[in-house]
Amino acid sequence: MKLIKPLLQMGVILAATSMFGQNVGNCTAKDSSTRPDCPGAIAFFEKLQAAVKADKRSEVAAMIQYPITISVQGKQLELPNQDAFLSHYDIAFNSLMLCAIGKATASQVWGNFIGFTFDSGELWWEGIIPSGETPDTSAKDYWTKYPFKIIAFNNEGGTMNGCPSKPPDEKKTPN
Repeated sequence: MKLIKPLLQMGVILAATSMFGQNVGNCTAKDSSTRPDCPGAIAFFEKLQAAVKADKRSEVAAMIQYPITISVQGKQLELPNQDAFLSHYDIAFNSLMLCAIGKATASQVWGNFIGFTFDSGELWWEGIIPSGETPDTSAKDYWTKYPFKIIAFNNEGGTMNGCPSKPPDEKKTPN
């Protein structure tokens, strides 16, 4: 019983640290799961973050692998190309996502077998292998050869990088 309380407290502290964007990703705090392409993933994230902050929507849209799926009022919407994405840009990059990206740091970037993300997985990116190409995983340039693109959005839901889940400036949709 004495052990349960400290473990519970530690769990709350770890959860709070993650919720408020204090976590450090495995691209900065290297561990056995750190991928060799972390430097490129961090560079991609910094480029994306700068483009989002500068509201360079076409530049951001060019950084996405299509088709891409976003959430719209709890439903999945597949966007086949840049034009479709640009017409839904304010939904994909809602104020919650903008806040999360704005607060993020390169030290929060982490990767796994799915790709790369930051904080709690607000969006994901990965090196894209061209259709029809068979990559040589033993090639010296394998981890730097393929350009990164955004592959997934998690643009609705709970707290993102310490940002409130219901930002005050978002309009509610009438029922």
